[in-house]
Amino acid sequence: MNKSKERIPPLQFAAKAVWLIVFMVGTYSLLKSFVSENYSIMIDTQDIRCIPEYSVYFQLKKVDAIKRDQIYVFKAMGLEPFFEDGATMGKYVVGIEGDIVTINKKGVFINGTLKTTGLMLAEKLGETKESFYKTYEIPKDKFFFMGTAPRSYDSRYWGLADISQVRGEAIPLW
Repeated sequence: MNKSKERIPPLQFAAKAVWLIVFMVGTYSLLKSFVSENYSIMIDTQDIRCIPEYSVYFQLKKVDAIKRDQIYVFKAMGLEPFFEDGATMGKYVVGIEGDIVTINKKGVFINGTLKTTGLMLAEKLGETKESFYKTYEIPKDKFFFMGTAPRSYDSRYWGLADISQVRGEAIPLW
């Protein structure tokens, strides 16, 4: 004997399909929203990068604490003529609250440790190298950012970045 298959009425099938589609679209939207609020992929498209070792980064947009020697993303403020206000930047945090920064003819020092030498961009900025020489303590909620390339336009030229400018941590991928 042939058993006949029970058929689902067409309207019931359509209703189930619609609910499945609504569920899938809703889940996708929630997941996409969560991911875009918390993570992104960043690509450094500059011809001459300040961190030449990497060009693609995974960005964690929410950061509990900023740690020394990690790469962070921040919004440029007062970095003209090289970058407009609001441009996204990524550099290492080499100085944090309480650190002593010394910039002199021998180089840039954080707490007495040499971080880099030279002020290659001084002339391009219309300044003498000596005009950047100074020693100061980094105040609360301020950070000294630096790239690894000798021509990096970083805190030795434009000063400290405020915590309000920090947009997340950048984890190098390649």
